[in-house]
Amino acid sequence: MFLDRATKQVIITVGKAAGIPLDRIHASLAVMDSAEPPKTQINPLLVNQATAAKLLSVSRFTIRRLVIEGRLHPIKVRDAVRYSREELEKLAEVSIPAESSPVLTHARNGHA
Repeated sequence: MFLDRATKQVIITVGKAAGIPLDRIHASLAVMDSAEPPKTQINPLLVNQATAAKLLSVSRFTIRRLVIEGRLHPIKVRDAVRYSREELEKLAEVSIPAESSPVLTHARNGHA
């Protein structure tokens, strides 16, 4: 966090008035100055196929199949293919039908 000179002066004045030793005030200011500001997480509007698959918790093959079925629309950016995060989120809300999910079957004859 960056503290301007006026803010530092106020902290020093208040600290002195509170009886805090000057060396502790300066040490605290040094810690505040050295602390990095929190990084803002950026969610891109368009993602590649691997990221799209991770967002939906499916394979890249399933992403290709959703495109073939017309349920997902790729966006061409120069030579790269991208997918809209908004469209992926909407697709996740309506869920992927059973035929797109693996089918669990029970073993016959009591074998697991």
